[in-house]
Amino acid sequence: MRGFSFGGLMVKTRASRFVGAVCRFLTICFGALSCLGLGAAEELVGEIVGFNVTDCLAGSDTIVAVPFHRPAVFRGTLSGNPLIGNGTAIVFDENSDAFEAEQWLTEPHFLRFTGNSPRAGWYFRITGNGDHSIVIDLSGDDLAGVVAGQAFEIIPYWTLDGLFPEGNETVHLSTGNLVTGRGTEVRLFDRDTVGANLAPARKFFLTDEGWHEVTAGFSTAGDVVIPPGTSFVIRHPNGVSDTRFVAHQVVESGDHAYAVRMDPETATDHYFGSMRPVPVKLKDLGLGIPVFQESVSNDPEGRADELHVYDNTVAAVNREPSAIYFRVGGQWFRDDDGFPPADDDELDAGAGFVIRKFPFGGPATFLWLNTPHY
Repeated sequence: MRGFSFGGLMVKTRASRFVGAVCRFLTICFGALSCLGLGAAEELVGEIVGFNVTDCLAGSDTIVAVPFHRPAVFRGTLSGNPLIGNGTAIVFDENSDAFEAEQWLTEPHFLRFTGNSPRAGWYFRITGNGDHSIVIDLSGDDLAGVVAGQAFEIIPYWTLDGLFPEGNETVHLSTGNLVTGRGTEVRLFDRDTVGANLAPARKFFLTDEGWHEVTAGFSTAGDVVIPPGTSFVIRHPNGVSDTRFVAHQVVESGDHAYAVRMDPETATDHYFGSMRPVPVKLKDLGLGIPVFQESVSNDPEGRADELHVYDNTVAAVNREPSAIYFRVGGQWFRDDDGFPPADDDELDAGAGFVIRKFPFGGPATFLWLNTPHY
């Protein structure tokens, strides 16, 4: 089941009917306001919220993503052009009350540009702030075209504590730090290492004392960030009950930017997650050249970039993709007997997936801007 809420009301539909139900529901909302004599443009100011449920099987890896973000805690506009240097930028907002010292560091937050900004859909981790200034980590970007007057918002990151609080229904507690007492593990992929078929780089487990990382000393890890648009693994051991991962909060209504890196010598896997709480057809992903290089034919010898998707309904550890897709001549195909056309195949709501980028020249980073179709 999937859920979608608008104005405090909830609609529940099965995944295959989700988009149509949402559209009909919003039409009803607008019609009701018109009957009441309310101007929809004036009155509809609330955020759309929803939830997504994924079953997590015992003795299995479940690859998931969070297709929602937490509510914005601040919205403003730039009062000046960013100051850029040493891999960071300082942005200014003189139109609000003064920020408190290190206000955005009490827990991890990111700044996201919105509206007509050329960086709309990008997010940047906040590393500090002054009275009317915010320092962000550029992560290799240059903020080209970002100028005074453009809008932004500040949003708290999802963390392990935020996604899996005490008493959550997803995670089986570990009885201690050793493997013999290990319950559920949450595993994160390394977003910077070049290569294919990479194992998750970080592992975490939950005890009655909180989250810990599998490192020397088993450091506390409740504030570890789950970046937007990334996937992760929920691994249940054998002999436990199946659980559910219920993601919920604010629906992403705008573009989401993914950085797709290409290495000149080796294929590189990108462990992404869908930011859409509805199934999305492959033809609507917005993936094309140069972000996603097309194959010259269906022949595996001419294969270029690939999209890997996963079926969480079958128990498996170190899960292999259930389907591999590629593009030829602007059309999607599935790597299966006869290479069937796959434009209308769907990426599930909140799905974790991999884009395997093959080398086709020098090192480069491409921007994939995913636009919603709801």
